[in-house]
Amino acid sequence: MELQFFLNDLPRNDFNSLFLSLEGFKKRLEREIKGDLLVPYYVAGVAGSFYGRFFPRASVHLFYSSFCLMRLSQVSERLKTEHGVPLNKGNMYWTETSLVEIEKAYQEKFQKDFSIFLMSCHTELNVGGRMMLVFVGRRNKTPGNGDFVHLYGLLGEALNLMVLEGIVPEEKVDTFNLPTYGASFEEVESMIQNEGLFDLDRAEIFESSWDPFDDSKDDFYTISNHTRSGKNVVNYIRAVVEPLIVHQFGVAILDDLFKRYTHRVSKHLLKEKANYIILVFALKKKAYK
Repeated sequence: MELQFFLNDLPRNDFNSLFLSLEGFKKRLEREIKGDLLVPYYVAGVAGSFYGRFFPRASVHLFYSSFCLMRLSQVSERLKTEHGVPLNKGNMYWTETSLVEIEKAYQEKFQKDFSIFLMSCHTELNVGGRMMLVFVGRRNKTPGNGDFVHLYGLLGEALNLMVLEGIVPEEKVDTFNLPTYGASFEEVESMIQNEGLFDLDRAEIFESSWDPFDDSKDDFYTISNHTRSGKNVVNYIRAVVEPLIVHQFGVAILDDLFKRYTHRVSKHLLKEKANYIILVFALKKKAYK
């Protein structure tokens, strides 16, 4: 038996670091797995949006999607009127005080993208093929303390303060929306069942700290480490959103913006530790579709 792995990311992302790491990965495997137990494997990169087809029909045995599906293919067109007037003024994501239309626009865009994803993967999987989906979402319809509503709300606060100080034009903020959506567990489960393409083998909900370096079990940070964790959180988020910020606002505001964001995140963490909700779904392709 031989294995072929395909690694997917968007074309503008740099594959070089990933491929450079494969040599070390191979050497580590060879040290840990002796003799004939190490199955020959081959790795290739596939660039493009995962909301569409990549492979021939019935050619794939397993899809593993890791922290991708909360990213939308693009910002919903319904976040502005037919005349181009922004509806989500002052926010970069939907909030608990947003118009109902704002949350619905995000929700419907996620549903459209996720449906395309499921149909594409179903076509490419062979009979009995499986998928493992892992992504950030919500436990319930109402956002919790660690959900995107709060994480990106704090970044929005930092941007709006820069508007008040005349550093950032207000219209730039009013027209800036993140192509991100944290779906609820119920939303995702319902879509999988309604599409009818996969059997749901297993579904789990986990929690993970905003701080990627925090593995403590405590519910609160000490005064000494909440600032450090705030910086860790912001560095992680900056890696995700910086290209979008630069495209909309330019490079000049970056350090000032993320310094302000760090202050707000640290203050938020001092009150209570915040955790992402991680949704995990194990699916098996149905044979009759």
